[in-house]
Parts: sequence; structure tokens; C-alpha cells
Amino acid sequence: MGDPMHYSEINIAPVERLRVVFMHNMREYLRGVSGKEFLSVGFGWGNDLRVAKALGFRVHGIDTDKNSVRALSKEFDVKLTNGIKIPYKSGFFDVVFCDNALEHMKEPSKNIAEMARVLKKGGKLVIVTPDPSQATSHFSNFWADQTHVRPYHRIAVENLLKTHGFRIMRSKVVVAYVPIAQRILTTLGLYGLYFAVCNLCNVFGIGIKEVYVIGVKE
Repeated sequence: MGDPMHYSEINIAPVERLRVVFMHNMREYLRGVSGKEFLSVGFGWGNDLRVAKALGFRVHGIDTDKNSVRALSKEFDVKLTNGIKIPYKSGFFDVVFCDNALEHMKEPSKNIAEMARVLKKGGKLVIVTPDPSQATSHFSNFWADQTHVRPYHRIAVENLLKTHGFRIMRSKVVVAYVPIAQRILTTLGLYGLYFAVCNLCNVFGIGIKEVYVIGVKE
């Protein structure tokens, strides 16, 4: 889980630009999702923790990267674990958010079962993962990351959640990033224009796509 780059190796300038884009995307992923207690599974650099906090959640996180945990422990309640055993009581969370972590999991069924355990009845599990059906150079590099275990088609994510007692609330493939436009327009601070470009690209399916599926614990 989490980004293989250590927290200490982050180049802060581009990360700040990406954070704005990430916040925009995450607001879409959490549309219609509410509650108090929020868990990020594989929080990496902590962007989702900061966005969730800004949205009014009480945030918690788990990750396998000790550098990320150490760096963010003064700001958030974060714990070091592989997610097979999540160190929170059953039925504690309203929302579990798993962004670009599923594809890193060696025993995904056990991870999903544990996420289900810590969710309240009616709680939401949000899974975000790269869309394997896209024919982009970005996705062709999927296997260049040695921590990736396997990609997940949208239907595969749905079936995984259904197996563990979730009802599917939403299931979509969206254009999350348009690399050239992002690099140019966010560098210039033209975020509004960049998001308008993303919306247009979403209509035509052009750009880097992500699957996102929201399951409701029955």
C-alpha cells in the first residue's frame, strides 16, 4: 500500500500542484459520502488525509511506509500496518477510502474483509484504482512499479466488494489526469482552466483514467 517513494524523497513544489488536482478528484470520489470517522488505507503522502479533514471528517490512516507514518504522525492519527489487521475496533468508521492501494495488495480479499469489519453498518468503502482498459503510455508503465501485484477492472472491484457483503452505490471510470494540460496549466496556476479541460476530456475518454467504486456495508 502507499506510494513506493519515501516521504522524505518528495519534491514539494510539484506535489503542492498535484494536491490541488487530487483534492478536486477526491471531492468527486466522495460525492454523496458523509459521516464522522474516516480511514485512509494506504495514505502515502497524506493528501487524502488533508482533503478529508478539510471536508470535516475525523481522519485516521494506515500505511506500510514507515517514513510516511513517521512524517505524518504529528499531524494525524496514523498507524504502520499492511492492512491484514487494522488496529481499530469493529464498526468504528463511517468511511474507508482506499486510493491506488488495492493494486499493491497481495491478499486483497483479506484486506477488504478487514475494511468491512471496521466499517459501521451502512458505512461506505471507496476504492480507487488505475483503469486497466486504457491504452495510454502511463498505464503501460503499470508493471514498472515492482510493488504492483495486479490491475483491477471495474467489474472485478465490484465483485470483490459484493463478495464481502457490500452493495454497490456507485461504479465509474473517470479521467483523473490529463498529463500535458496538467503540467502546463497547473504550473501557471490556471487550475480552473485545467479542470475545464478535464471535464471535456472526460466526455471523450481522453487522459489517464481511474476506476472508482463505492460499496455500502449491508
